[in-house]
Amino acid sequence: MFRSLKSTMQQKNQLSILLLIIFQGMMLTAFGQVEAIEKIDKQISELANAGDLEACIDLHRQAQAIYAAEEDWINYADRYCVIGYLYWNLEAFASMESYLDSALQTVRRHEIDELNDIYGVIWNYYGFYYNAIGDNQQAYTAFQKVLEIDLALYEQDKENFDISYLGYDYQNLGAGFNETGDYAKALEYFAYALQYFPKNSAATATLLNNMAFAHQMQDNFSEAGNYYRKAMETVERSPEGVETTATKKLILKNFPSYYTMTNQPDSALFYLELLRSSIDDSDKIPLAQYYQLIGETHFNAKNYAAAETAVRRALQLRREVYTAKHPEIVYSYTNLGELYAAQGEHQKALPYFQRSLEAVAWNFHDTTDLAANPGLTDNISDKRRLLRTLDGKAKSLQAGGQSELAKSTYQLALNLIDSLRLNYQAEGSKYDLLKRSYSVYDGALQLAVNTDDPEFAFRIMERNKATVLLENIKHLQARQFANLPESLLEQEQDIKVQMAFLERKINNSLGNKDPESEQKYRQQLFVYQQEYEQLIATLERDFPQYYALKYDQSLPTISEVQQQLLDPSTAMLEYFVGKDSIFVAVISNDHFEVLALPKLDDFRIDIETLRRAMNQPDGGAAAFQEYTTAAWRIFDRYVRTPLGTLPAQVTQLIVMPDGQLTQIPFQSLLTHSVVGPVAESRYDTLPYLLRDYTISYAYSARLLNTFQASDQGAAAGSFLGFAPVFDQAPSFGLGALAYSEREVNDIRSIMAGDGYLRTAASTANLRNKVNQFNILHLSTHAMIDDEFPQNSKIYFSDDFLTLSDIYALPLAARLVVLSACETGLGKLQSGEGMISLARAFMYVGCPSLVTSLWQVNDRSTNELMVDFYRQLHAGSSTAEALRTAQVDYLDNISSVQQAHPFYWSSFILVGQPDSLGSNNSNFRWLWAIAGFCAVLIGASLLRRRKKTVVKT
Repeated sequence: MFRSLKSTMQQKNQLSILLLIIFQGMMLTAFGQVEAIEKIDKQISELANAGDLEACIDLHRQAQAIYAAEEDWINYADRYCVIGYLYWNLEAFASMESYLDSALQTVRRHEIDELNDIYGVIWNYYGFYYNAIGDNQQAYTAFQKVLEIDLALYEQDKENFDISYLGYDYQNLGAGFNETGDYAKALEYFAYALQYFPKNSAATATLLNNMAFAHQMQDNFSEAGNYYRKAMETVERSPEGVETTATKKLILKNFPSYYTMTNQPDSALFYLELLRSSIDDSDKIPLAQYYQLIGETHFNAKNYAAAETAVRRALQLRREVYTAKHPEIVYSYTNLGELYAAQGEHQKALPYFQRSLEAVAWNFHDTTDLAANPGLTDNISDKRRLLRTLDGKAKSLQAGGQSELAKSTYQLALNLIDSLRLNYQAEGSKYDLLKRSYSVYDGALQLAVNTDDPEFAFRIMERNKATVLLENIKHLQARQFANLPESLLEQEQDIKVQMAFLERKINNSLGNKDPESEQKYRQQLFVYQQEYEQLIATLERDFPQYYALKYDQSLPTISEVQQQLLDPSTAMLEYFVGKDSIFVAVISNDHFEVLALPKLDDFRIDIETLRRAMNQPDGGAAAFQEYTTAAWRIFDRYVRTPLGTLPAQVTQLIVMPDGQLTQIPFQSLLTHSVVGPVAESRYDTLPYLLRDYTISYAYSARLLNTFQASDQGAAAGSFLGFAPVFDQAPSFGLGALAYSEREVNDIRSIMAGDGYLRTAASTANLRNKVNQFNILHLSTHAMIDDEFPQNSKIYFSDDFLTLSDIYALPLAARLVVLSACETGLGKLQSGEGMISLARAFMYVGCPSLVTSLWQVNDRSTNELMVDFYRQLHAGSSTAEALRTAQVDYLDNISSVQQAHPFYWSSFILVGQPDSLGSNNSNFRWLWAIAGFCAVLIGASLLRRRKKTVVKT
């Protein structure tokens, strides 16, 4: 029987090659069968080369008759699988399923041991079948069964078991994640599979190619290029053979798309010509792929006529091979729609988008009615292509003035995004999905504003904001309210600690350029990740309340936001930075509207100019001019109009920035233009927005409504401070923080609690105490890695914490103050904001953070922080305390230069702006808890109804 088909998920179009491999690999058992079977297989091989698959099927049935006469039920069942595979290539998936069912029934009826290899073969083919019909979850289940069988067989006989089977198993599971767009999870499986193949083999080259593709689809182009080159080098060193030849073609097919996406058309065309020279004119499937890539290259270069010719040729070839409902047909129709839409011919585009929808859904058959869309349960073959098609259709409907049809199409696309995100396992894949969904959110928001539907616009914004962060907060809440066993919670914590340890080892290996150690640690990390996923799956299966709470996707209404988050003095500004507009939802206690402000060409330049000027306290008149110009223009263009709609009694703002707006503190914007001489650079006299409003920041309204209190037995307002100082070894090469010790001591004199100074300010003491205090204050150094935020560090006397280390902390604090440099900065992720050290503390349940947006001055930070805590102790809310401290600083400076925003405006409050123990705060927490109780009651009633049905 044949097992190495497992390596071909990315090569399924190499039909003649695969069939030859299959027939060469057939098991020949009893001596009396050999001659007859060999004769049949020789005929099959000849017919396969000629493309007569129907005749091949008849011959396989003849072979089955021989096996039946000999009661060789294993090979008998194996032939069912091969026939099913032939129907797979004929796109007759119902017939394929029928033959696989027959294979499974055969081995079960004849009581074949469930650890026999034939079961692995059958489930392997089932995996291909489910992938073909678009049921990715069932495909994953099937390939997981194959892996379980192979692992058991390996344990039974390690000496004789072909270890490459495990490599193919993990590769197929990874390829399944690639197919669904869960690229980060796919990379984990591919990296783990590498250990099972020889270094210089076609199988290893295929894995490296798949890893390159996954990186490419996440826009990690540097990594993608490295892996493509490794794949090409590996396949060149591989032994000659059909698998090596197929792998070379596979790499040549992917390389051009990489160069197209990185805007290198000449290199793309060079590799396309290499690919074309390797394709026979009669080989229609790879030839169609070649024309598809030619079309994409011309499309990106806006050579629309050449692009259309190539795409139509690809479609023609695919229609000669595939049935009408196939993912490659979907691709061609969508490309044609996009070609016409790019040229403004939307009425021509719409029929192609509609045909694409018909091709992607097995149960959808309407190619003419533009009001018709497939349902998400209609056996979708490729949900990522469906999303792209829906986006294109909605935009063309919108351009043609068909607003209601566009709205329903956008609504389906938004539901699809939510569905995809919940099915992705890796956070990196969720981030990538949000980035690729940006066009949908942008178009839907523009439509909502154009049709005067602010409620729809607000729901779109909320669905886009901080969804990954929200998922983890809901997980933490579900753990608490669902009464999970303590043993499972401890197990989860232990696994998180081990994963954080291994991620650090991996980062160290990368820094030391030690690829062997890196691979070893990645393999160990993969095992813990699998263990963690199994634990979460157990919680979701065995604890319905946990599942109901964790996956509650309800959105707050405007009325709920106004009643539960806002009082007459507080308003909310929620931003979405679109391609051509900046959308702002303006919400006060009794007012709501959504504005679309023009996004001017110099928007990004103004943000960059403002940040540069705010980081130049000694920049002189030129920096002053830059600052005052940019700070006024940003306010005038994107803040002044929203504020102008608010009632006069509003004095507090909750700002939810987006995109580049997350990089600036709104309190340092200027409410009036500055004219006249600038030689004195009087920063102390500028009209800062800080003077007019108390400003805090949030990721989303839904997140504000979701946080729960986390006192966990700690005294209200209790304080835990750390100041490593760094004036003695080990200092990690960091400069001493002369004022940090004074800062913590001064705060301890105001707040009840503990402080750890110098060598006592260690990670060990942090881990031992972090679950016992309501306020955690870290006066230290931080290092930010913009490209790879997981490598960002916050330092202690003995060591540092990375993001993964913070994720493993048993944090109890309701307020974390990061008195360090740039802790609010990191990698900007679409919809999620900055992936930063500050966000990591919110990720583990802290509802309120004080963080910094650039490098801060040790002395001025000390003054600000001590005053901040003095205001907190006096009963001010966290937002009011920070504003008062900043205003006090400006009002009491000893020199004009100290009024520069560099010294005071870096720190912002993110999250809950309330007092740590106020009645208002408690009311809001109770409201959030009440919402969870409602979900719990609903889950309980659901279980009761299920029980009633069973009893009757």
